[in-house]
Amino acid sequence: MVLSACVSNQKAVSELEYENTSAKSESSNNNSTDISDRTQDTGSSIAASGSESVYQNNAAIADKNTPEFWISKLSDPDKIILNQADINRLNSQTLAYFNDGTWTSGFYDINQLGDQVSIGFICNHIQFNTLRNSQIFYKGAPITDAKWQEYEKTIGLKELEQKPAESLIPIKWAVTVDYTDVLDLPTRDIVTNSDMDDRENYLQQTLLAVNEPLAVLVDSADGQWSLVFANEYYGWVRKESYACFDNRNDYNAYFANNYLTIISDKTRASSNGYTLNLRLGTKLYLKDNTIETAMLPVRGENGKLKKLESVKISGNVVRGNLDLTKKNLIEIAFSLLGSTYEWGGSNKGRDCSSYMKDIYACFGIRIPRNTRDQERIPAATKLTEIVGYNVKKSALMGAKPGDLFGIQGHVMMYLGEENGRLYVINMLGGYIPEDITNDFTAHIVEVRKCMVNSLDVHRGNGN
Repeated sequence: MVLSACVSNQKAVSELEYENTSAKSESSNNNSTDISDRTQDTGSSIAASGSESVYQNNAAIADKNTPEFWISKLSDPDKIILNQADINRLNSQTLAYFNDGTWTSGFYDINQLGDQVSIGFICNHIQFNTLRNSQIFYKGAPITDAKWQEYEKTIGLKELEQKPAESLIPIKWAVTVDYTDVLDLPTRDIVTNSDMDDRENYLQQTLLAVNEPLAVLVDSADGQWSLVFANEYYGWVRKESYACFDNRNDYNAYFANNYLTIISDKTRASSNGYTLNLRLGTKLYLKDNTIETAMLPVRGENGKLKKLESVKISGNVVRGNLDLTKKNLIEIAFSLLGSTYEWGGSNKGRDCSSYMKDIYACFGIRIPRNTRDQERIPAATKLTEIVGYNVKKSALMGAKPGDLFGIQGHVMMYLGEENGRLYVINMLGGYIPEDITNDFTAHIVEVRKCMVNSLDVHRGNGN
C-alpha cells in the first residue's frame, strides 16, 4: 500500500504507558482529566520484542534487526503521511473497491446490512457443500461420510434449506469479548488439506480481536455456535466469544464512542478481577472520553453485553489512532519481531496478512484480512509473478518504508535499501535461499516467525 504524503497540521500523539490504578482514579474523583493530559512520552516504547538474525548470504547482520537502523536512514521520520481525515477517505475508497454487492469479497462494512437477512442469504454463506467437494482430511484420512453428516447435523443445514429462501431472520448485533476464531464449519476438529500436515487448520479463516463488531445471523442446531459477519470475514464462532446488544441503536452508540488503541502486543487490561491480554491494534472504547471510563466488554447473563469500568491497563496505548509516520510504522512492525507465524491466526498468532492488518489498524487504516485481497488493494505494490531480483527492484522504484506489497500469496512491509539490496519485514513461514534456481520446494528453509530479510530469497513458487 503506497501511503501518499499530504499536508497536515495534526500534532503527533505520544505513546503512553498507562496503568489506571485505584489511586489515580481516586485522585481524579469528579474532576476527570482528558487522556491527552495524562500522556507520557516513553521514548522508544515500541521496542522490538527480541533480536532475530537477518538472512542475507547466510550471514546474520544484527543491526538490520532494529527499528533504529532503518529509521536513521529516513530524512523525515516524523512527518505525518496521512491525517485522520485522509485515512477515513482511504478507508472509504478501499471499501468501495471491494463492495460488489455479493457479501463474499472478504472486506465489508457490516453496518450496511439491514435489520434482517433472508434464509437464502444465510444458506449462500454456509460453506458446507463447497468444502464437501474439496480434498480435505481429518486425522490424516479423507473426511468420511459419517463425519460430513455430523457437520451437517450440527449446522442444521437440512432444516434451513427446507424453509422458504425469502423468509427473513432478524440480525443480532454483538461485540467480541475475547480472541475469536472464525471457522468455515462449526467444529473444533482440525481439518487439513494434506494427509501429512496437522499444524494448520484448513477451516480457520481468521482470529478476531476483542471489541470487534459482529452481525449474528443464525445459531447452529446444537446451540454452541453462530454464523456471523465481521468486517473482515464471515463464518462460525463459538457463542461464548461474543456478547449481544439489546438493540441496534445500542450497538451503534457503543462503536461511536471515542477509544484507545492498543499499540503493544499482549497489553493487559483488567477490572474487578477479570483480565484480558489485548493484541496490537485492538480498540478500547470510552464511556466519557476519559481514561477512567475505558470499558472492557464481557458476556453477561443470557449472552448480553456487560461493560466493566475502572479498567487497569498495563501496556502502550494512544487516544484515538497513532499518528501515521514512517517512524511509527517501522517501530510498530518491529515490535512483533521474532513472534511466531500461525496460519489464519490460529493459536492466537498471526500469519503474513494479519500481521500487516494489525500494524495498519494502529493508525486507523482498514485493509482486508487475507493476502489475496490485500494484494488487490489499488494502492498496494504488486510483485505477482515476478521472478528475479532486478525485476523486483525495478517494480519497487518509488516505494517508501512502511509500504505494503505482495508477491503472489505473501505480503510484506518494505523497509528500504542497504548496499544495493532491498529489505522487508514480514511474518514468514519459510523461504528458498537465493542461490537455489530450481526444484524450489525441496529447499524450503522453515522459519515460521516475524523476521527481516532481503528480497534476494525466494518463495516456494520461485518468486
